[in-house]
Amino acid sequence: MTNQKAFDWGVLAGILLMLGADALHWFITPMRHPDATTVNYVATAVQAIVGIGGAGWLFVRRSRPSAPPAP
Repeated sequence: MTNQKAFDWGVLAGILLMLGADALHWFITPMRHPDATTVNYVATAVQAIVGIGGAGWLFVRRSRPSAPPAP
């Protein structure tokens, strides 16, 4: 994997993590949206799961340097 491609995947993981964190922040500030509907809660939960889960998945599957060949 080239350095640019690794950087691009890292940026994507960072963006997903920020979207997930924003959704979690929405859940811990209920006074700012007192009339939120069930659809708002479900959509925000999906945003949190996709954001944090996607960032975690990209982090886990990132390519690691391969081991040197055995002698």
